[in-house]
Amino acid sequence: MLNYSSQKKAGSRNFHPSRMKETLLRANKLSILATSSLSAIPGRVDSSLPKAKMESPIVKAAIGAACTWSYELCMGHSLEFIKVAKQTAPEKSYPTLIRGIVHHKGVLGLLDGFFPWGTIQAIAKGAVFSFAAAGARAAINPLVESDTVTEMVAEVIAGGVGGGFQGLVLSPTLLLKTRVMTDPIFRNDMTFGRTCIESGRVGMRVIRHEGPRALMKGSLVFSAKRVADWSSRYFFSSMVELYLFKGGDPDEQLSNITKLSASLIGGTLSALVTIPIDVMVAQIQQVSACYLLESHVRFSMDNMPPFPWNRQARQVRKWVSSKHSSRNSVAAE
Repeated sequence: MLNYSSQKKAGSRNFHPSRMKETLLRANKLSILATSSLSAIPGRVDSSLPKAKMESPIVKAAIGAACTWSYELCMGHSLEFIKVAKQTAPEKSYPTLIRGIVHHKGVLGLLDGFFPWGTIQAIAKGAVFSFAAAGARAAINPLVESDTVTEMVAEVIAGGVGGGFQGLVLSPTLLLKTRVMTDPIFRNDMTFGRTCIESGRVGMRVIRHEGPRALMKGSLVFSAKRVADWSSRYFFSSMVELYLFKGGDPDEQLSNITKLSASLIGGTLSALVTIPIDVMVAQIQQVSACYLLESHVRFSMDNMPPFPWNRQARQVRKWVSSKHSSRNSVAAE
């Protein structure tokens, strides 16, 4: 009993607050080393770092719609016009296609189909994708915080979900815009207002002659293309950021210019992968021969003298419409 009490007193004499402080500092250093070694694993998110604030899907949709419409008006629609023209007429060279587009209307010819269908598509393109991608990213965020999936995988999944919804919503406007782009009747000498009015009539003609379901022609292929497009774009951009610009260190911070460069490289690689599906969509949605004949008849009728050619043109157009309707009914059967 005496020996135990003496040992206890000796132990209490050896205890000092400074030693306890040293022990806590050593434990803290070991914890920091363990955390840094775990965070060095590629693709792993360091839980000790401050979490990025989740973006609001509504705000993201508004910003996406405004940015996409501005880009499509300034550059995107014109580039897509030339691309679709090449995909539907591969035997023609690019200079020949551009001369045909701007021959009568000048540079404004590159905006054929942008009003109203291109505008609707541009606004919906940015809003739908941004909303769906932000919503999907917010839904996956608990899995990222629990280290079930990495940040890169979450971004790729969110991009694919946003692209799928975008493809389904944009398919009708893409079809109508493609019809305007591939219809040679719009290459004639028209005023800007007349072009917009004729573009608006395209939708009614498609519904009247091909049925409402024709607006979704190629929608599954287009939606699959958008899923592959956006998921591969996020994947390639993340890989370029991690291995090309960060050197494999996921915690290194990049400037906005570097992130933009990574996105451009990732988008280029994504386009190379998904271009075959893009050609399929353009071939499916282009103007059919019978629809093209009726369009020429309508334009000729509107520019003919009143009597008697106007009546004859109406008869020809009625005959073309009946042939077109009979052909659709036979195909449906």
